[in-house]
Amino acid sequence: MSLSVNNGITKHSVNGNYLLPSTLPESTDEEDLSKPPRRMSILQSDKALRDHDSKLIYTERVGAISHCYEEILNNLGEDIHRQGLLKTPKRAAEAILFFTKGYEQAVSDVVSDAVFDEEC
Repeated sequence: MSLSVNNGITKHSVNGNYLLPSTLPESTDEEDLSKPPRRMSILQSDKALRDHDSKLIYTERVGAISHCYEEILNNLGEDIHRQGLLKTPKRAAEAILFFTKGYEQAVSDVVSDAVFDEEC
């Protein structure tokens, strides 16, 4: 596993696949503090957003995350080459990508101008 920092982005990599990054703010003016920071995966910042992913980028993303799940299963003492676990890392990677796709959206993008006052 290696670590590098470029343009305020911490990049973690396993076997050349970048994973688990966090972004650091460049400045701290009032405008930056008005919105919560949005985390971006390194695959996002260097390539396309998930909504616009090509099949190749999606495959790379699934492969990188699958490798992590293989490591987790291996460290738990499981035989990752056992028939019942052969497809598990890929299934888990696809599931986590599906379940976390909303993290890339800002609330303002989702609700737009649909916010209204509620009478209590």
